[in-house]
Amino acid sequence: MKKIFFFLTFFYLGTLLSAGQDFKLFLIGDTGEDTVLQSTMQSFLDTISKYPNSAVVFLGDNCYKSWIVGERKGFDSSEITIKRLGVQLNGLNQSKYNGNVYFIPGNHEWWNVTCFRKGKRNVLREEAFIEKHLGASHSIKNNYNTFLPDSGNPVAAVELNDGRLKLIIIDTEWLIVCKNKIERLNVYAQIDSILKDAIGRHLKIVVAAHHPIFTLGKHSKKHWNQFPKFYKNQDIYHPIYMEVRMRLDSLLTHKNYPIVYSSGHDHVLEYFKKDSVEYIVSGSGSKTTSFSGKDDFNPNPEKDMLLPVIKKVNEGFFELNFVAGKTEIFLFYFDNGFKKVRVN
Repeated sequence: MKKIFFFLTFFYLGTLLSAGQDFKLFLIGDTGEDTVLQSTMQSFLDTISKYPNSAVVFLGDNCYKSWIVGERKGFDSSEITIKRLGVQLNGLNQSKYNGNVYFIPGNHEWWNVTCFRKGKRNVLREEAFIEKHLGASHSIKNNYNTFLPDSGNPVAAVELNDGRLKLIIIDTEWLIVCKNKIERLNVYAQIDSILKDAIGRHLKIVVAAHHPIFTLGKHSKKHWNQFPKFYKNQDIYHPIYMEVRMRLDSLLTHKNYPIVYSSGHDHVLEYFKKDSVEYIVSGSGSKTTSFSGKDDFNPNPEKDMLLPVIKKVNEGFFELNFVAGKTEIFLFYFDNGFKKVRVN
């Protein structure tokens, strides 16, 4: 009887300790510019290597390739793109990071094409390269599957922190490029179903995607130096992108449940808050974008754009800390050395 009592006591204490242990999720995007390890990626690797009870999400545009005409395309197995992805993959392997790693696609993984079939083929090429090079890792927990969604699919979901955190990964470029309305609606229904299941089980929820729902960065501007002024489909006010933003935001806000939506795409660091949803833009993993006063903004931004709690044109990344039932959000940014500040 005493043995049973002691066993139950230790089991109960272990459960309490486990529930109180913090879990961290690190978010960094647009890391595909550098061919050698730079300070931002080094700081990122140094930080995550301290926390084995964690996961990392690379929020798309994991590799850029400069062309003579100025167009920037993603991974194509050329020497320059192997170097750029290699900085991240080799850094993860050499740091012996012990958590989970997820790379997700951005528009550059699709090579900015409008052909769905060709774009998906490009995504699959990068997926194969990443999973081959991280598959040999003996430290990464999910070395068997480090690129999501799998096989060019639009949605994936995993559970972390002993099943207490639902990470929902959306390929938003898939939604922008796909011309089939029925298929797009099916994707939103799938996302809605995943959200409802997670909410019904009282899980923490983080959505990871490449494209922001809200941003005051470059992709909220018209292209002022061209006539007529216009929005590209990578800009938040383009009709196709607008549909993606509004549908996703409606799915999230109508749940009236704490959710974090994380993204990259714009090369800035931003944090917004609306009702129960927190929005992160972490798109400056390898470069930043400054803005000109000549840039045109939406004529009525106050009607459909949140004002950011924080906005920085610095390289950096975000950390979400889940502890004692709370979600703490921290920003790491470079300003004469890396600084850390809580934003929520």
